[in-house]
Amino acid sequence: MKDAESRRYGVAFNAIILTEQPFLAPANDLEKAMVALARTPSKESERAFETVLLTSKVYLPTTREGVAKTKADPTQVTFLRLPIETGRPHAMVVFTSPARLRQSLHNETEWPWIALSGRQALATGAGYPIVVNYGLRPPVYIEPEQISRLLAQSPAP
Repeated sequence: MKDAESRRYGVAFNAIILTEQPFLAPANDLEKAMVALARTPSKESERAFETVLLTSKVYLPTTREGVAKTKADPTQVTFLRLPIETGRPHAMVVFTSPARLRQSLHNETEWPWIALSGRQALATGAGYPIVVNYGLRPPVYIEPEQISRLLAQSPAP
């Protein structure tokens, strides 16, 4: 998604995926919690997802410069933001594995990424909506208010 045409195609492609693609086959605990939340939405499944998200490793797409910058200073994380709805701020995107990142971003194998704990990713993207597994099914949308609540409930280790 390196130019405007590619981004427009990506948004249209993701809209089709979200309506036609079956749920992914969970490959880790975070994906299992996401699918459980999508299939049986409840306060319990939401809390289970949040608990797993905070401790799981997630993957943020970035640039080569972003990877180098983060290696030099772990507090300087740069991340990709993509549109979720017209008129809304772009969301920070995170993925449950490098394979899911490539699957969502047109199987581009050269896309650089950074691995963080879910808690670190939420803190990094505070102020932005966050989408876990953008363009895949099921995605999970997390609003800035939810992020603030989660971070307040689970102080940094």
